[in-house]
Amino acid sequence: MRHQLFRCATLSVWLTLMLAVAACGTAAPPSATTNTPSALATNATQPTSPPTLPPTSTTTGPTAAPTAPAQNPAPSFNFDRDPIGGLPGGAAVFSGTWAVRAERDAPSPPNALCQTGAATYPALSLTSAAYADVTVMTRFKPIAGNQDRAAGIIFRIQNKDNYYILRANALEDNVNFYKYVAAQRIVIKEGSGKVASGQWHELKVEAAGNRLRGSLDGTLVVETTDDTYKSGGVGLWTKADSVTCFDDVRVTAAGASSAITPARAATVSPTPAGSTQLRTESFQFVTIVSEDETVPLVEAIRNLPGVTDVQAGAQELQVTYDPTQVNRQQISALAEAHGIHVKP
Repeated sequence: MRHQLFRCATLSVWLTLMLAVAACGTAAPPSATTNTPSALATNATQPTSPPTLPPTSTTTGPTAAPTAPAQNPAPSFNFDRDPIGGLPGGAAVFSGTWAVRAERDAPSPPNALCQTGAATYPALSLTSAAYADVTVMTRFKPIAGNQDRAAGIIFRIQNKDNYYILRANALEDNVNFYKYVAAQRIVIKEGSGKVASGQWHELKVEAAGNRLRGSLDGTLVVETTDDTYKSGGVGLWTKADSVTCFDDVRVTAAGASSAITPARAATVSPTPAGSTQLRTESFQFVTIVSEDETVPLVEAIRNLPGVTDVQAGAQELQVTYDPTQVNRQQISALAEAHGIHVKP
């Protein structure tokens, strides 16, 4: 009996152990993510790393706009701080005798810039700056001159032989536009204006694109168009033995560059390859000639073979011609035949 009880107890213990082992073997493994309330609370409080952003500029304030190229200020000249007997700073003489001197009645006393020598076309450049659209104004006084008594503004200067001229003349009472091309003066347009000797006047040129306007003492007296020069320097001009003083030169520019860019010299009259180039020459009269006297002469010269253009003033002729068909001597002889004496 005891043996049976021991046997039953041993079997009971054995069965208990076996059940425990079976329970351990069939238990489900723990989940990879356990969403218990405490776990959810823990996850919610974990800090979230912000997304990585590309680096940004540390510059503050508005971005600066590109700086435009600097332009030269438009100059003015009253010659009062320039040395007596010298030239204004930056000026370059092309021809003639130019110097600053004291002038008792100068519009801005005490000094003026005067031309007192003799040359075909006394001229000087006032500045190395180049201007496209520009207005140039000056006061001038024609003092003396037997051959001529002129004052002029030159503009869009390429070099000493190529530029535009606005010229006022006290002997002829006119204001004309010329172009100086390869050292030859060519009439563009003539205008009338009373220019009294020994008195100060105002001369003004306006150049905008190809449009040119000339004013005398505040009145528009001549205007025209021309496409020869697009931009260039500015300066002053006289003719022959003119003694002329200038003061209060003012330049107003729409745009300026730092210096003149030399342009290729223009030709007087382009002609096809293999043909003769036309020539333009000035024929100066010994005395002042009236329009009634020059009209028949102009018609006669135009009828000469090879003559393509004739312009006449009170003191000179401008003739464009083919030198292979006619020459200067023939034109001068024709003038003499009409009773008009021409300087050699």
